[in-house]
Amino acid sequence: MESSRTTYYLYKYLPVAIGVFILLIASVDFLFPELRSHQSHGVFDRHSSTIVVSNLTGYIIAGVIGFICVMAPLLYQHRIVVVRLTEEKVVILQGEESLEYDWQDVTQLKLLRRYKPTMYKLRVKDDDDYFLFGTGNSVITDGKDESDDGFFLFRMVDSDLRNDQEYFVLVDTSPMGRFIERKKRELEL
Repeated sequence: MESSRTTYYLYKYLPVAIGVFILLIASVDFLFPELRSHQSHGVFDRHSSTIVVSNLTGYIIAGVIGFICVMAPLLYQHRIVVVRLTEEKVVILQGEESLEYDWQDVTQLKLLRRYKPTMYKLRVKDDDDYFLFGTGNSVITDGKDESDDGFFLFRMVDSDLRNDQEYFVLVDTSPMGRFIERKKRELEL
């Protein structure tokens, strides 16, 4: 069972693409102001529903946001991998390199509940770093298991918290997510 390559490429390259797009729009608008159809009064033009930058502060803000979107993934890109799981082994595919571990070498395998599509964090013995991988296509459902490939979303109300605060619990119901949960129970991870 292999982790999703779509999720791999999405987390690895989408922020860079968004940053380049923002920088490109700001640069074209700065260098060719005559391309604007009419005068705008801010970063967001209410009349045409397009992003238009009209002053130096706007260009600086757009440049900083674009720069952050391009540079931030450099902090975590090396951690995003494709993982192949079998009953005996965990194979981590990192570019051309392939790292193979036994399940006994896995020290942590946990679902990162704030990320959508699904993202897991994997740590192995003798490696200070961790790896991130996604389990595939998933949808948020309302608690009905409509497909084999999805996410359960449970709405819970905790009466012990002030004002009966609500919180959500996400459970991965994809085939790979089920396999991971079974292995975690077996190995007591």
